[in-house]
Amino acid sequence: MKKLIGAVSTALIGAAMVIGTPGAANAAGHDSGQYQHVYPCGISDAADPMICLYWGGTFTGAYWGTRHDVADLAGQHFNGLGSGAYENVKNNAASMYCTTWDVVICKVYYNEYYSGNYDYAYSGNGGELFFAWNDNASVKVSDSY
Repeated sequence: MKKLIGAVSTALIGAAMVIGTPGAANAAGHDSGQYQHVYPCGISDAADPMICLYWGGTFTGAYWGTRHDVADLAGQHFNGLGSGAYENVKNNAASMYCTTWDVVICKVYYNEYYSGNYDYAYSGNGGELFFAWNDNASVKVSDSY
């Protein structure tokens, strides 16, 4: 019986070593703020949007903006004229701009509910999305870096 218990214990320890314990998953962030003082996207959710997403690269095409965190971009649509007008914002943005001059950081996340890899820009900066290029699902505006 001792041999059986020893064999089972050894097998369980070996299995635990193979399987391992899950580590903390860390999302990666990318600074997309390579451009400064870009023209704001216009009015879509409030009189002064804090974050703007553009359908095209380098702030081209239709735009969408908000002053609020949006946990899931499903149901949101690009405004304006040009390429991408009236298309879904979710999984269709190529560039971003953090329009506000308040002390904030704007983030565009790959997944809903502010999870996964993300692109960010500080106040008055923007640029091409990297992790979330046409794979954007949520946005967050934070008052701290």
